[in-house]
Amino acid sequence: MSDKEKVRLKNRIKKGMGCLFLAGCVGFMPSAVMAAKQAEPPKEFSVKLDGFEAGEDAKEEFLPQIDYDKETEQLHLSVSTEGQKEGQYPLSFFQDTKKDLKGYGGVVLSLVNEQAEELKMNMLLAPQEGGASVVADGEKVVLKEDEIWQETTADLGCFTIPADFDGQIYLPFDIFEQAEEIDGIYGLGFTFVLPEDDTAQVTLEAIQILPDADMQALNWFEVNGADTVLRPTVGESIADYITAFYNMAGTELEKNEAVTYEIQTEDGSAPEGMSIDENGRLTVKNDAVDGAYLLFARDASGQAFRRTITLKGSWTETQKTENGYDASMLPTDRVTEVVAEDSPFMDDSLIRAVRVATVAIIVVFLGHYAYKHRKYKKEFVDAYYKGEK
Repeated sequence: MSDKEKVRLKNRIKKGMGCLFLAGCVGFMPSAVMAAKQAEPPKEFSVKLDGFEAGEDAKEEFLPQIDYDKETEQLHLSVSTEGQKEGQYPLSFFQDTKKDLKGYGGVVLSLVNEQAEELKMNMLLAPQEGGASVVADGEKVVLKEDEIWQETTADLGCFTIPADFDGQIYLPFDIFEQAEEIDGIYGLGFTFVLPEDDTAQVTLEAIQILPDADMQALNWFEVNGADTVLRPTVGESIADYITAFYNMAGTELEKNEAVTYEIQTEDGSAPEGMSIDENGRLTVKNDAVDGAYLLFARDASGQAFRRTITLKGSWTETQKTENGYDASMLPTDRVTEVVAEDSPFMDDSLIRAVRVATVAIIVVFLGHYAYKHRKYKKEFVDAYYKGEK
């Protein structure tokens, strides 16, 4: 995708967001009742899921489906780009709901990705100040599934949900654009970004709005380190990983909790040629297999953080300079061949024979030169003295 197409995609997403809540923005005035509620300590509340509608960008040709189950109080959303021409399609769903969010710190989505492939999406908020606010590019989005934390980063107006994901998505208001204006909203919704001939199917189980205090009380941790590790041809390579603790408001915590590390293949088995110790030092031997691996860190409570690392072949073991620069040599397939392997100049015995022959020739030449020099000198001297007589 070119830079121009990326900018166009972001503008299309934001343009669609700006239209979603236009109807709900008319005639809203803060009431005395809302002012009275502001004096009370904010409490967690859930947004009802029965009022969602398809946005203007999710036209009939994209087959939008909205099914609300009254018994389970869950919402099923579906949209498709089957038969569309090549491109990226931002398709939205929204709900008009006026909420005072002063004293609140973020939203937690309980969501199921029913597709066996990744899903690109974003959440939409319509601040009372106007416009539309989404998770900003470059911001980290924290996910939790079966007591396992993971994170993804927003890019090009959306963030990525793993295939078959069934868990919670934590979205502090601070990571949204226009975060300082999210004191109240006219509505909220979602945008799914699909390529051509694709389908998005999600089940939304809950939308919970949490007070600042609750977001600050939620702690999680991540593992920092290299995304790509080099596999040596000989010896071992080493990569260090460090665990950092945060609350959901984004503040790093000064904690020194012990965690255990584990490295697995994508199918959950132990990899060959790779090991990680209690300090987070990953050791890779030359018999390891290139590819993707899962790195886990677990605390005493059983919660874990998972990240994916990639093992890539290297000509030699990882070497770091004093300033941390990776000085490993290039893999052999990226080194230009100077002399062909079948060249006679790569034959050691031939090279030695040529050297011996060269030395012999030089010795013979010097011997011949010395002989001729003495002979000609004698002839010259004899001729000189003969001439004087």
